[in-house]
Amino acid sequence: MTYSVFCLLLVAAFAPLTDDEEGRADLPVRMAAESFTATIEVNVTDNVGRPVGDALVTLEDNETYTSVETDEYGRLTIPGLLADTNGTEYNLSAQCDGYLELAKVSVTVTPFNTSWVNLTVRGGGILGTVFANGLPLSQANVSIDGTDLSTSTGVDGGYTFHGLKSGTYWVTANATYY
Repeated sequence: MTYSVFCLLLVAAFAPLTDDEEGRADLPVRMAAESFTATIEVNVTDNVGRPVGDALVTLEDNETYTSVETDEYGRLTIPGLLADTNGTEYNLSAQCDGYLELAKVSVTVTPFNTSWVNLTVRGGGILGTVFANGLPLSQANVSIDGTDLSTSTGVDGGYTFHGLKSGTYWVTANATYY
């Protein structure tokens, strides 16, 4: 009769027991012998949902931080993050020149998984009213020169643009018969 014997060896390191000033023993801390990794996919948009390219995304844990810019579509992949089986928390923030607000979020990653994070930076806005012959003009086409942004005025002649980077803009209004 032949027997096969399999043996599984688990190696763990333990910190030594120590006493504090009040005589309490510190419990040993098990240190992982193997590291696991996770990935975070980041998408940065403005407050109206447009991608924000070249946004600076900062990733922080308790010990380190790093900053990387998004691509022209507001996307960024952060692979190889250390993740323990109970989850590891990272803090993410995004900022971009010309936007008013820093976006912040905490995310908990788990081994071998990808977490998706959406960060929103808030831009400024332009609001105004189009008048013709001293009266509000409805259904006028209003655009911001040098961009693809346009809107129509309401019955009160009012218009609004949101999510704009700080800067100087030229606004043009056109209407039929004017």
